[in-house]
Amino acid sequence: MATREIRRKKEKDIQEKYNEAEKKRSKNPVLWGFSVLILVVIIITFIGIPITGKMGGTNRLIFGTYNKEPIEYVPGNFFAQQREILADQIKDSINDENYQWQLYQLWRQAYENTVIHTALIQEAENSGVYITDDKIDVTIAKHGPYTQNGVFNEQAYLSTPAAERAATRKLIHASMIQQKVLEDLVLNPKIGSKERDFVKNMASPERSFSIVAFSYSDYPDSEYLLFAKDNSELFKRMRLSRITVRSNKKDAEAVLNQARENPSQFEDLARAHSVDGFADLGGDMGIREYQQMKSDFNDTQDLDEVFAMKKGDILGPFETSFGWTIYRCDEEASVPDFDSESLDSVRSYVQRYERGRIEDYLIAQAEEFKREAEDRGLQSAATFARKNIIETEAFPINYGSLFFLKPIATGSAENLLNSVSESESALTALFSLNPETISSPIILDESVIIAKLKEERMVPEEELSMIDLYYPYIVQQFLEEDTTSQILASPKFQDDFFQVYSRLFLESQEPQAN
Repeated sequence: MATREIRRKKEKDIQEKYNEAEKKRSKNPVLWGFSVLILVVIIITFIGIPITGKMGGTNRLIFGTYNKEPIEYVPGNFFAQQREILADQIKDSINDENYQWQLYQLWRQAYENTVIHTALIQEAENSGVYITDDKIDVTIAKHGPYTQNGVFNEQAYLSTPAAERAATRKLIHASMIQQKVLEDLVLNPKIGSKERDFVKNMASPERSFSIVAFSYSDYPDSEYLLFAKDNSELFKRMRLSRITVRSNKKDAEAVLNQARENPSQFEDLARAHSVDGFADLGGDMGIREYQQMKSDFNDTQDLDEVFAMKKGDILGPFETSFGWTIYRCDEEASVPDFDSESLDSVRSYVQRYERGRIEDYLIAQAEEFKREAEDRGLQSAATFARKNIIETEAFPINYGSLFFLKPIATGSAENLLNSVSESESALTALFSLNPETISSPIILDESVIIAKLKEERMVPEEELSMIDLYYPYIVQQFLEEDTTSQILASPKFQDDFFQVYSRLFLESQEPQAN
């Protein structure tokens, strides 16, 4: 395999894994951080080879900037120290099969730690944060690298070269400044008693419910068919071919004139000039529905012209979201019979663009069921309507799925209630419901439900006291994550990590050409 092909394959592989990791990290940055420490492994001798080579001459290993300050790797600096700390923490976790990805994660985490460190140091400088020499001396004596069994060892300190002692002092000084800024921003948060009481009131009481659901899947084909017949123009179908020109209208008109002068050359013109996915097929788009093409056109009158074409007609150029397009009618438009295949298209359209119709229908069904349940009881009404009653486990008002509160979506109701935590109206309806009362229809993600309160229980005080104990740490964690996220998403941050990393580790490992 050629050297360039090997590099592209490695770059693609790491980029795909990087994208996957970014999605996981955005969903749960804390767990992502722990996964780095657990999964990543580094072999120091292996890393030293490319780094040493790349740092020769005047080359600098700058992976990005924050507020124009370089995020640079230099042996002994904060970036290098972070890499070594992470490596030491996971040195026994070796996975040869996935080494490339583990190496990438290690460097990325050390890099992000350095970006955050840089941002906080800049904030400290702007705020005038100052650490006295005495405090630095005390920290070095108690927690520096010159202690043995928790006691400062003067001989170890004096035997260390002066340059190394200076570098250590500089790093400890920077770390103390960072810690001070973090304390001001996120540590020891001031939490009032009302805030604590509010969170405790979310945790207790817990409620369980009996629920009957009316799912979107219950929306009958007869309703889809009725919509299709009332809006048949949306589902007209025709076979088309297309040529797309992105440059300008004048160029597109020149291609149109050639197509009209030599209609038999349309396919060749598509292959030669078109820049869309149908070019290799000679422009053949197959069968298209009117509703499928609505979003492509800036003006629906242009789309109407296309669907009015006769077989063999060539029209254009039309301004679309792809560029300037030329269409040929290969089979004239017709309205389908709405058999099972074409009805699938109607279902897809209604579920995407006409969800209100489905909700109105299900709400009406749920309202009728509610009346029956109030008259004859929930169980009897469910039996008559051939509906299952779902019994939920007890859960609190866990709005936003807070990790320190009991989850809402559990047991047999998990799939049904997984969106309740994001719905203020649904939680309000459920937790304001009186005993023996049947709720009004409650709209969830893909269903409408009717609920009846089954049980309410107060959470024991010893459990609630845990919130008092741990809530400050929880708030601190949220604030720290928020601070970190803001720094990494800041417009001040220019992230060139992937490009630099690829040059260092991918190119350096390519086999030499014979």
